Amino acid sequence: IIGNSTIADAVLDRIVNSSHRINLQGESMRKANF
Repeated sequence: IIGNSTIADAVLDRIVNSSHRINLQGESMRKANF
């Protein structure tokens, strides 16, 4: 979607550096809807 690879790399770098990992447990809610 982002045409310039340098800008895309910079955007992803900022997102990854400020992210938090959340570990989820239990069954997937997607299975319950079908």
